[in-house]
Amino acid sequence: MKEEKRVTIYEIAERAGVSAATVSRALNSDYPVSSETRARIDKAVKDLNYRTNFIARSLRSRKSNLIAIVIPDITNAFFMEAAKGLEKEISTSGYNLVLSCTDGKAEKEHKIIDSLVERRVDGLIVASSDTNGKYLESIAREGTPIVLIDRPLQDCNLTKIIWDNKEGAKKITNYLISYGHKNIGIVNVSLDNINGRDRYQGFLEAIADAGLENNPEWNSPSDSTSDGAYKWTMNLMSKPKSERPTALFAANNVKLAGVLKACLELGIKIGDELSLVSFGFSDFLFGPEITSLFQDSLYMGKLGGERILSMLNGNKQSNGQDIILIPELHEGVSVKDLRNEKQW
Repeated sequence: MKEEKRVTIYEIAERAGVSAATVSRALNSDYPVSSETRARIDKAVKDLNYRTNFIARSLRSRKSNLIAIVIPDITNAFFMEAAKGLEKEISTSGYNLVLSCTDGKAEKEHKIIDSLVERRVDGLIVASSDTNGKYLESIAREGTPIVLIDRPLQDCNLTKIIWDNKEGAKKITNYLISYGHKNIGIVNVSLDNINGRDRYQGFLEAIADAGLENNPEWNSPSDSTSDGAYKWTMNLMSKPKSERPTALFAANNVKLAGVLKACLELGIKIGDELSLVSFGFSDFLFGPEITSLFQDSLYMGKLGGERILSMLNGNKQSNGQDIILIPELHEGVSVKDLRNEKQW
């Protein structure tokens, strides 16, 4: 297929009967142009099907009007809601959103961000899969504003909008304990990132504070997939009743989906044969309403937009200011009351 030739501003100028400089001023709104002249230029633009060369414009103005969000999982509704909140916030200031997915790989994340910076995005919102913040700090020092969301990084002074993962995990584990559960397991997310480690630590602290014993066989391996949760739960809940927990804590909504699938296939009734709670929830999941810690990722994305816009407007005080969000406990029907029942 033959590639169409790009129309230039010189052709627009010839068609409209004005200079190329006047066309440039009208398109870039650098200087006032008479309404009659602008009308002729607009007609020429339409007649010739002219498309602005945004790359060239960004090189001249040092501004692309693009803000990118870099997330680990494009299929996770939590991150898509964050992107939605971000886009709604930045669009009111004339910015467009670029969405990139790293598949949870730090090396891919670095390549994506290098590419975005080369394309002169004005700012970055990052849910990082890295283990430390040295790389992102180097990008920020070169002049690209960065806001971290959901995942903090060690040794990193960038602005962060994060959740209190440890206290949240303690809160929901204590909820199970308050209903008489003593045999509790956890379906871990990846322990390679600090969120997973904090949630696991919060779970362990709640168990220890209650004087209960943690059974390592009821703690799933470090993993980030729904399929991993599904296979582990299938194996665990296929055991005799005396060898399995009365309750499970799914460490995020992806893990929750895997647990629900396994229980459905095994015919295990949630809220009766197994109590289930989760750090996060998704409206896309079917079944009983799960008692969960609600993370308003739409609001998190909005806050990320507010921070990045403030930084782009020259407010240096916005850099390094952290926001710690507290997840809310939403009660469902997924926890059985065992306070008056004998347990194994």
